[in-house]
Amino acid sequence: MASKSYEFSVNKNQRLTREQRDFYEENGYLVVRGLVDKGLIYELRQRFLDICDGRVPKGQITMMKDVSLMKQGVLSGERLVNKLQDIVYDDVLYKYIAYPQVLDYVEAFIGHDILAMHTMLINKPPDSGALTSRHPLHQDLHYFPFRPANKIVCGWTAMEYIDNQNGCLIAIPGSHRWELRKHEYPHWEGGVNKMYHGIQDNSLHDQTVDLVMDTGDCIFFHPLLIHGSGPNLTQRFRKAISGHYAAGDCHYINVEGTIQSNIADEVKEIMKKRGMEIKFEISTTVFGSTPMAVYSPGRPKIAVDQHQIRKERVISKDVLVRCDSCNIYLPSGAEFKSHLGSIQHSLSTLLEAYRKHRETTSADKGGVTVSNVQNSSSKDLTIETKPCREKKTSAFTLLAKVTDHPSPVLKRVALLTLAQCQQDTITIAQEYKNIPLSSTRVFVELLFKCSQVGSYTIPIVFILENHKREVFSIIRQVTLRVSTSEVKELEAKEKFQRRPRVSKWNVTDPVPGYGPPPSGSSLLVSRYPLSQFHIPYPLYRIVNHGLEPFRGMGSDDKKLLEEVKALLAVGLKNSRYQTFWHLLLWLEEHQLEVDILKYDMHGETITPVSRSRLMSLRVPGLAEKRPSVLRGDRIVVRRSPPPGCEEDAEHYPQFEGIVHFVREHHVELGFGAPFFSEYSQKTKWDVHFFLNRHSLRHIHSALNKYKDFRILFPPPSLPWGEPHSITFNPREEIMETNPEQLQAVQAILNHTSLPYPFILFGPPGTGKTFTLVEAVTQLVLAPQTVHILICGFSNTSCDVIARRLVDHIPDEMVQGSVHRLYAGSRQRKDVDDELIPFSNMDEGGYVSFGSRWELMMYKVIICTLITAGRLAQALFPEGHFTHLIIDEVSQATEPDAVVALNAVRKRKGYREPHVILAGDPRQLGPVVFSPLAETNLGTSLLERLMARPPYVPDVDQPEHYNPSYIVKLKKNFRSHPALLETPNKLFYDSELEACADRREVDAFIGHPILKNPEIPLVFHGVQGKNEKAKGSPSYFNLEEANLIIKKLKQLLRSKNPRVHPEDIGIITPYRGQVRTISKLLDKHSISGITVGSSEQFQGQEKKVILISTVRSTAGLLKVDRRFNLGFLRNPKRFNVAITRARALMIVVGCPQILATDPNWHALVSFAYTRGCYEGCELPPEVLEATAPNAPSEPRGLEEVVTGLRKMGINSTAKEDVASEESVTAVEEE
Repeated sequence: MASKSYEFSVNKNQRLTREQRDFYEENGYLVVRGLVDKGLIYELRQRFLDICDGRVPKGQITMMKDVSLMKQGVLSGERLVNKLQDIVYDDVLYKYIAYPQVLDYVEAFIGHDILAMHTMLINKPPDSGALTSRHPLHQDLHYFPFRPANKIVCGWTAMEYIDNQNGCLIAIPGSHRWELRKHEYPHWEGGVNKMYHGIQDNSLHDQTVDLVMDTGDCIFFHPLLIHGSGPNLTQRFRKAISGHYAAGDCHYINVEGTIQSNIADEVKEIMKKRGMEIKFEISTTVFGSTPMAVYSPGRPKIAVDQHQIRKERVISKDVLVRCDSCNIYLPSGAEFKSHLGSIQHSLSTLLEAYRKHRETTSADKGGVTVSNVQNSSSKDLTIETKPCREKKTSAFTLLAKVTDHPSPVLKRVALLTLAQCQQDTITIAQEYKNIPLSSTRVFVELLFKCSQVGSYTIPIVFILENHKREVFSIIRQVTLRVSTSEVKELEAKEKFQRRPRVSKWNVTDPVPGYGPPPSGSSLLVSRYPLSQFHIPYPLYRIVNHGLEPFRGMGSDDKKLLEEVKALLAVGLKNSRYQTFWHLLLWLEEHQLEVDILKYDMHGETITPVSRSRLMSLRVPGLAEKRPSVLRGDRIVVRRSPPPGCEEDAEHYPQFEGIVHFVREHHVELGFGAPFFSEYSQKTKWDVHFFLNRHSLRHIHSALNKYKDFRILFPPPSLPWGEPHSITFNPREEIMETNPEQLQAVQAILNHTSLPYPFILFGPPGTGKTFTLVEAVTQLVLAPQTVHILICGFSNTSCDVIARRLVDHIPDEMVQGSVHRLYAGSRQRKDVDDELIPFSNMDEGGYVSFGSRWELMMYKVIICTLITAGRLAQALFPEGHFTHLIIDEVSQATEPDAVVALNAVRKRKGYREPHVILAGDPRQLGPVVFSPLAETNLGTSLLERLMARPPYVPDVDQPEHYNPSYIVKLKKNFRSHPALLETPNKLFYDSELEACADRREVDAFIGHPILKNPEIPLVFHGVQGKNEKAKGSPSYFNLEEANLIIKKLKQLLRSKNPRVHPEDIGIITPYRGQVRTISKLLDKHSISGITVGSSEQFQGQEKKVILISTVRSTAGLLKVDRRFNLGFLRNPKRFNVAITRARALMIVVGCPQILATDPNWHALVSFAYTRGCYEGCELPPEVLEATAPNAPSEPRGLEEVVTGLRKMGINSTAKEDVASEESVTAVEEE
């Protein structure tokens, strides 16, 4: 079979796939997604702004201006310039033209010998109303006096998201096969920009398609392709950069007397005004006949040729080298070496050194002291102010303690931008250069202004030279704190103080306390006792030393250590399933025991509870569950010894207190009578907390009892898509249009996965619970007898599915079919009224467990995984449960899931219970504290199974799963398409379809709260301050809380649409911020709004979601990672937070901190490129500069001063550099 011939590409480098080549051949264009690095895009954008504003010379670049904006006569810079031409003459913009990935594709289209012919950066301004920002339909070949056309291609790259709102490219597919048409200026009322020629045929617009592109997407198109762009209807500038490339064997043609003569005449007129004469004549010389610089073998060559004006450059394809300090790309060789000696690089390196060696770089030295005029005891300068639009003044003082003669000289003062503050926010009032410090003081004045609430920081460097001509520097930080009176009023009056370490003391034979009365009765008899499963002492010894050799270890210790390490190295295997999980659970328990010691207290006061025998103990951090204390837990106390008498305290009597009630900040304890003989109101007490092991015991027990582990290790080869023998009629019509939901219910009804689990993969808003409820309802209504156990990781997930079932199953059947089984610790206030009649709790909160036979009468029992352990102990008859459904299984550890599996035992000779696992491995997973157990214990059963056959997608069709074993729901019925876009790309392979009711999710389109009226997203950047209140280890951020309330009040005042408090949810990862926002809501008399963490919102949705991210201090991110707090470095928590909103999402946070996380980086970038960002200034390069790719090793100060000669400094500083200090984590109490 003969190979296909191609007319419009050569592809000798095999860069184009067959599909790409065919597409270009047919349509005349090809879009390559994400081809150009965003870091380079941001650098190009900044360079454009620098040229427009005159900060760098434009050189030979031609600046073109919008005709309608010129008529206004008051605009300048970016607001006036709509295009830069001949950008090859700028060293920075040229990096795009020579970008290796672009040249790879260019070579595929036109061959190895490449010339850059026409280069430009387009800045389409917001349209003035005259529609002059549009570009008429045209063919680029109209502008080119050279041929052949098939050896020319354009590479056009979007510098931000571009669609039909801000003037995306439009094109007529296949028009590259047409002849060159006549072009003229269109007759537009508002005027036409220079050289905007077009084809005068209005009917062509009916044949165009919109070419929507994201940042870094590049479109390659043929010079005969008819294309143009629409007006920019947004309030933002739309930027793109492009280069036209021609093959070296192209030749010039004479365009005189042709349909190109009008553009030739215009070009000659322009050149004449510049004092140049130009003629267009036939050239028999091809472009490449003159000597040409070539690449290394296998690399294309490139020259720049613009209408017989040739500029040749030698470039390697490996040209671009990244300077990590400055976050820019530069050609290797002399240009990169020159950059290393530049002012820009020197200041960037100083900033990097300051970040890594703050104490050393900020220290006074060389006989010079830098002090704060307002507060001489503080090194740094903090400026407190209200929001202001006019500039105000503050000052530093340089105090010269002259010990040498002549005195030091102040060479320069400069600001080192941290990307948290722009230099138009804080500026130096005047130039300080070469000032002898002969007087005792030199005042350095700063000017500042800021209309945005927040804390803005920027380092200021004082570069000095001593009499030996040695250069040294002192760096100090300036903080501009902008706050309102309301924020001031809410500031913590008493700052948080870390709880002092309490010496460990042994609990020995405490006097027993008395426990709370039973909350109910139980006829459910346990058929076997629940063992203790304490950590074996030999294992405890080696775990206590971090699984490392230790002094005094014996041969048995060494042997056990080797076995443990070998078991962990091999990982989970079917043959050692129980042993492996017992070990990991003990590792986790050991870490929990270590962590709970941090909560022990010394010198605490215990007070009587009014009208009760109970005693009240205040526990800092109780609201944050640090420590976690439950009803029935033990707490042991003893009298606090006087200083120096700690050894005597070992003989003090100890008293056990049993927890009766857990309040927000204190617990109420029951002590035995002997306690009161020791008690007085003045007595201080040491307090010791215990780990509640109830859940761990149930899990260990289940691992010992459960035997059928083979179903958790399906074989790799299983049949694909078994036919369904049972069909059903959905009870809800909407399911009939959802093939994935229908497929899932069919699979459950037909037991297609038996004996292995069936997985329902339910991304947010896709109707996972709806699908489960439909399947359970169909099973209950079927003639076959079923007994279904539904377990959830949390009470919340159990209650959600119970409510749906109660509503879905016909009234005449539901009362005797569905039973919500609560644990005795569940409190009445946490249970919905509508579930009480279908549960084991009465109206008074009294919990009772029916007998095994009573419970066997129900068709559906719903309980948490751990409560299922009670059912396992009751030994229901083998084969009683026909189905086990575990919802939100991705939040549970695999051993947690085994507790439920152990409750549904198979009857010998009969079919296994059908196990259905429902969840989303991309959302919240198990919380694990032990670093030794985290990797395996932190992987849920769902996540592990989905990484192995038969649950992995088809290799050839990655979007296809085996429907007998797993179904992925794809239709999202929750969110506006724009809100779904980021999580869909990051977590779901862009497979989710936005199917929500547009009348609901478009409710806020055009609302004044939006920055972009077409996208219901607002990202408000604010530089807040992380604070703690006394008695709580959790952080809050007043600036963010204040902004949340401000946005909230604006929404509640809205009349179109009308917003009710019940429609709104506020998500924040810290309990301290939850309390702060709740107090503000109370202060403003706003009720009915749900405020909580991602964990509280999983499985829920709201019409409006506001998110306060809190973190604004980089040094605390290590704490978050250690204690699994916050949003950063926790993609699953992030995913939950940004997928709760239906119609509007407002994010308030510090973009500089958030952008250090790749997922938040994507959201900040999305908001910025779509015009949804507001608040503190956000330079485009910040998004890439703060990405987590900085070098791990800091630069020494010796390197910092290498380039300071450019500042007028002629010597090298010789400063001792302290070794790098690790970031000290703030201990979470």
